[in-house]
Amino acid sequence: MKTIGIISLSNGLNIESSIIIDEIIAKLDYYGIKVFKSQVIYKENNLTVSPKTRAKELMNLYKNPEIDMIFDVSGGDLANGVLDYIDYKLIKENRKPFFGFSDFIISESFNLNDSKKSFVLKLYFFEIIIEF
Repeated sequence: MKTIGIISLSNGLNIESSIIIDEIIAKLDYYGIKVFKSQVIYKENNLTVSPKTRAKELMNLYKNPEIDMIFDVSGGDLANGVLDYIDYKLIKENRKPFFGFSDFIISESFNLNDSKKSFVLKLYFFEIIIEF
């Protein structure tokens, strides 16, 4: 069974979005795909967690051998704040497909160092993942 790690590298989601996230998890589970939720999907006290914390959680997803691919559910608005905290060597040593949606250009910054082994899919409508 494949496992997707989900994270919010940009704006943390409002807790009300947990309904949508739970729908996505149920659909993926139906198709035999497990979901691992990172610690930085939702806002804490109505605030997005620090870029350092978001980057650390991303590195944890890359290090976790049970995670087969990573999906950022937050777009790209604040994601560039994590760049200073990314361990590019760790990513290169633990290649995984990375998915995002909207203007998530940051993923190209850390995934395209070796284009033969990296894969970025940009989704422009969040509903795509819910309806597949």
